[in-house]
Formats: sequence, C-alpha cells, structure tokens
Amino acid sequence: MSDTGPDVGPDAGPDAGPDAEDFPARAGLRHLLAMAARTDRYSLVVGVLAAAVSAVLGAIFPWFYSHLVDLTTRLRTVEDVEDERFQDRLTLLRTNREHFQESMSTLLYALLLCLQLLVTIVLLVSVAPLLLLLPLVAVAPILASRWSEGRTQRALRECLPDTRAADGLALLAFEPRVAGELRVLGLGEAVLERQQVAWRRAVAVQWRAELVGTIATTIALMLFTAGFAGALLYVTNRSLTGEATLGEVILVLTAGQQLHSQLGSLLANTGALFRIIETMRHLLGLRRYTEDHEPGGTQQPPGRLTRGIELHDVSFRHRGADRDAVDGVSLLLPAGTVVAVVGDNGAGKSTLVALLSGLHRPTAGHVEIDGHDADELDTDAWRRNVTAAFQEFVQYELYAREAVGLGAVEQIDDAHAVRAALRRADVASLEDELPQGLDTPLGNAFLDGVDLSGGQWQKVALARSAMRSAPLLRILDEPTYALDVESERHVFDWFSRLSQQDSGTGTITVIVSHRFSTVRTADLVVVMAEGRIVETGDHASLMAADGPYADMYRTQARGYRT
Repeated sequence: MSDTGPDVGPDAGPDAGPDAEDFPARAGLRHLLAMAARTDRYSLVVGVLAAAVSAVLGAIFPWFYSHLVDLTTRLRTVEDVEDERFQDRLTLLRTNREHFQESMSTLLYALLLCLQLLVTIVLLVSVAPLLLLLPLVAVAPILASRWSEGRTQRALRECLPDTRAADGLALLAFEPRVAGELRVLGLGEAVLERQQVAWRRAVAVQWRAELVGTIATTIALMLFTAGFAGALLYVTNRSLTGEATLGEVILVLTAGQQLHSQLGSLLANTGALFRIIETMRHLLGLRRYTEDHEPGGTQQPPGRLTRGIELHDVSFRHRGADRDAVDGVSLLLPAGTVVAVVGDNGAGKSTLVALLSGLHRPTAGHVEIDGHDADELDTDAWRRNVTAAFQEFVQYELYAREAVGLGAVEQIDDAHAVRAALRRADVASLEDELPQGLDTPLGNAFLDGVDLSGGQWQKVALARSAMRSAPLLRILDEPTYALDVESERHVFDWFSRLSQQDSGTGTITVIVSHRFSTVRTADLVVVMAEGRIVETGDHASLMAADGPYADMYRTQARGYRT
C-alpha cells in the first residue's frame, strides 16, 4: 500500500489533506461558527456596557424632567410661557419623557444589533461580492420605518390642541376644587363627551399616520424578502455550476435568515430610536427658545426708591387679542405711597400691575424704576424686591410654615420670620386656628392634611406676601375677593398703615380692587376703563370732580345699602 495516500484515519484533523474539499458544508459551518464566536464576545462586552449605562440612566433620568422645570422657570414673562411654540414643545417632551429611559436602553441594544449586522454582511460578501446588494435592500425597511415615525411625530404635533383639550378636561374631572360645581350643574356627562370627542379626533389623526406607516414598512419588508430569495437562488445556481460550494449555500441561507431576524429586531426598536432623536430635538428647541427669551438686563435695582415707578406711554396686548389690555398709559407712582387701581372687570387693572412687576413686557412704551429702564435691570434682583398677593393665589399643599415661608424662600425654615409675616399681614390668629400650628400639613397631598377654608387659604397667601419686610413694590391684586366689604377694607387699611412704616425704603403699595369703598385711604387712586386711565387723584379730589370715579362710587354705595 502506498504511503502517499491521504490520511483518513481517526487521528486526522478535519482539515488534513486535500480530501478536506470533500466536506464543503463542514468548512462553511466552521467559518460561520468562528464568526459567531467572535460576535458572541463582542455581544458580551456590549451587553455589559448596556447594563452599566442603563443603570446610570436610571440614576440620572430625573434630570430630564428637572431640566424642563428649569427651562420653564427661567422665562421672564407670562406670555413667554404661554407662547404656543413653547407649549407645543413642552407637551411633546412631557409625552415622550416616560419612554426616554427605555429608549436610551434600546439605543444600546440597537448598537449591538448593528455590530451583529456588520458581521453578517461580512459573511455574505465573503461568499460573493454581489451579495452586498442584499444588505442594501435591507436598508429599505429601516428607511420606511424612519419615514413612518416622522409621520407619527408630525401627527402628534398636528393633534396637540385636541390632546391638550382632552388632558385638560380629564384633569378638570379629577380636580377636587371643581367637584361641587360639576355635580351641582350636572356637567359630568358634558365634560366626558367633550373629552371623548377631543380624544377621538387626536387618536384618528395618529391612527391614520400609523396605518400609512405600517403599509410602507410592510412593502419594504416584502422587498427585502424578495431580495433574500433572489440571493439564495443566485448562490444555489452558482453551486449547481460548480462556482460555489454547498457550504457557501448553507452559509448564505443561515446568514440571510440571521439578517432577517436582526433586521426585524432592529425595526422593532427603530421607533424608540427615532423618539430619542425627536425628544432631543424638541429639548434643544426648548433650550434655544428659553435662551432667546432670557432677560438681558444686568443693572442692580436701587436699594431704596426716591422718585418712584413711572410708566411712559405703556401699552400691552395679549397674544391673539384684538385690542390692547393696557393702552397708552403714562403714570407716576410716587415712592412711599399707597396707590389704588380701580375700575370695572376687564378694565386692565391686573395687566397694569403685571407690567409693574415685570410679569409682562410692554408691547409699546417703557417702565422706569427711579429713572432706570426696567428692561436694563436684573430681573431676578428686581423681583427679590417685589412681593405680591394675587386674586388667583396658589394653595401650596405644604406644611403651614413652608406655605407662608415661600414668600422669602431663604427664610422658609425660620419660624420667627414666618410669625413676623403673620403679624405684618394681621393674620397672626391663623397659627392658633391650625391643629398643629405652623407644623400643620395643609391639603390633600398629606394623608393627615388639613383642608383649609377659603378664608384661611387667603390668610396664608397674605402672610406669604408679607414675608419680605421692606420690599420696593408691594402688590395686592384683589387677594381678598372672597371676603366681605368690611373685612377687605380692614386688610387694605392694615397694609396701608404697614406701607407707611416702610417709608425708609420708599415702598410703593399697589392695591387693585373693584370695590371703591375699600380704597378711600389711598394716597393716589387710578381709575381705569378699557385699558386707559380716565382719572387720577385721591378720594376727596375725585369725589369733588364728580367724574367717573364719583359715579361708580355712589352706584356701589347704593348697592351695598340695599
């Protein structure tokens, strides 16, 4: 027997001798298994990284929502917050934030899939360069999915008004403060019907977008399936003509199936990936909006007022309104005075004081504070010298000490400062009315919280406005609207006397009321009608002038007597 024959004994290796060519399928499978082993090592590394990053994301996720709060509170004026562009982006971000962490984890998984796809493509090209067309065809479903997600995001933007309306009506049904009116007036069914109509419109828009996107993605997947079948036929034909081995046919079949599976997984996660892109795009847009609307003033306000606050031909129009809420107002509020702003509902009183405090930016004209243009002042520094109690005050569900102390947040834990504010607001009796004094939890946010009466909540709001002992501007914008006339007069008289004690800083106290009898002690009464000032003077001079103020005063007096 010749010793030159092939070694086919039991100790021969799988690649020993030329007869290895008789096992093409085994060779192809070894190649595939070797590549798969390397892929598994890469997968393990990426998997560990994914787990680590996911843990980090879980720790930093609260930053996302906090960042939205930060961007919103940095806006200077109310109209900046109310801007439709800002609200649209904010709504979309709040909608997507719930999926943000999940989407970031999906991104890491998608990176692993891309690595596996790369290995699969290398396997296919190693058989025949022409098979590179198969991965190119596989791009079609990815592009279709991206196009579909784009339509979905546009649909979300399109139906934002209906989405906000539906959410607002739902929250209205949940709000305890309106529960009585909803039930007494029998509005439950009406609210439900309107909520459902708005929600159905929003869902219909989104459903149409998603249906079209699903059809496009299905067509793209069919295109890939046809390409896969063509690739398999191509390699099989080469095998029949002797240009390819059976192992290469098996490799293409296996790699093609793997490519299909990987592509399916990638498509299942592309929605989350594109949500990341959209979320970050909206977040950057929101940041640009905030930066564009941040105040530019850097000048510090005066330590005390000597001249006062002066408005020069100031006008302001709310977005979407057909007329100015304040129209061409020129007025000097002298330092150290109590100024009462009166007029019928809709006269522009609240808008005027919002302009004084910087909550609105004049549409025309400008405001000066002791001769300094208000736009040139550091907004935060100015507002630290302003205190206010508004008609629509906030019922902060905190401990009583905190709900009052928010008026000067740096003193929120100072019980002595809080009690001093209660005395300044002449509501010191509130502490005795609460079961645990200043440590009483307020509202339904606490299991043992105390639900205050309307009058008690007003006392909390008045005390909060008195936390700053010597502001430059104090605003009382009908904070006592629910009180009777005598109680309201007592509050305003008290704050008038308090303002006279603050003469060292030149504090200006602005009292807004539609009740003329409560502001008789004011140093200056400003009468407004349809956004304009129609009269100014003290009570005596305005009554002597027998103009609009005198007419309205006598009309109200007759109404209260009857």
